[in-house]
Amino acid sequence: MNLSAKNILAAVLSAVIVTSLCACRDGQNSSDGSVDAVSSVVEDASMQTLVDSNMDYLVEQSERFYNIYLRCNAETEEYDYSLLAEDENGFKYAPVKEFSTISELKAETEKYFTKEGAQKLFYDTALNGPIPYYKEQDGKLVVIADYMSVGENKWVKGSAKITEESKNTATVNVRYKDIYDLDKSADFSVVNDNGTLKITDILYNLK
Repeated sequence: MNLSAKNILAAVLSAVIVTSLCACRDGQNSSDGSVDAVSSVVEDASMQTLVDSNMDYLVEQSERFYNIYLRCNAETEEYDYSLLAEDENGFKYAPVKEFSTISELKAETEKYFTKEGAQKLFYDTALNGPIPYYKEQDGKLVVIADYMSVGENKWVKGSAKITEESKNTATVNVRYKDIYDLDKSADFSVVNDNGTLKITDILYNLK
């Protein structure tokens, strides 16, 4: 990968850290209010019931997809980095094992996120950004091999608390420890999508 390409990627990733899924909260709530995702209960179940039944699992899935999309850590086939060809921007891409196509990846994502939520949190950056993290080559899903990072947030099970609620939507605060083991929280905007709880937005409270 040439120096110019590396500089472009560094700039893009820096912007992602500041503005993407970690759409860090600065005294504002940017929930878009309409979602789709996880184990379904009853269509007319209360938001409290859906949150109590599903929120811990839904939070786990949010971390899973953050890891896939923004840390570029989808499970890959075995590969030799030195043998990967560079694309037109000077980046190398590795074959993804757990998903075959972008459509398949999106279908799995939208079990837990509304389409609009997934678009805002993941697709705009990882699929449609100036340097896509994922794309298809010869009909096969590949992930950028030049940016794979590690680290995870450790979510506190049972800490979900509804802070705002309407008939079909809610804002749920969940506590976690970040990669530096510091206590933080995040506000999940969720919706009852025909009996299934899905995420529409996430705001990480970094202060």
